[in-house]
Amino acid sequence: MAIVRSNILPVKHPGIVFKEKCMNAYNHTDLSKRLNMTRKELQSFTDGISSVTIELAKGLEQITGISLEYWMSRQKKYDAYKGDIK
Repeated sequence: MAIVRSNILPVKHPGIVFKEKCMNAYNHTDLSKRLNMTRKELQSFTDGISSVTIELAKGLEQITGISLEYWMSRQKKYDAYKGDIK
């Protein structure tokens, strides 16, 4: 039986989750500085384009109190669903 994938992903990109659940509590410029990234890099992450790195996950953990493991696990699940994990 073939696996059928839809355009509506049941597993959201961690950047999308961050944007929906956490980001409105922060100023974008201050947040990008605290995460040691440019606003463009932050936008790429929150738009679901760029992946979570260890460094970004550490920063997200410090800012949100949500563990590094959570952010990395969410990225891994998202990549697996999309078929990006070899």
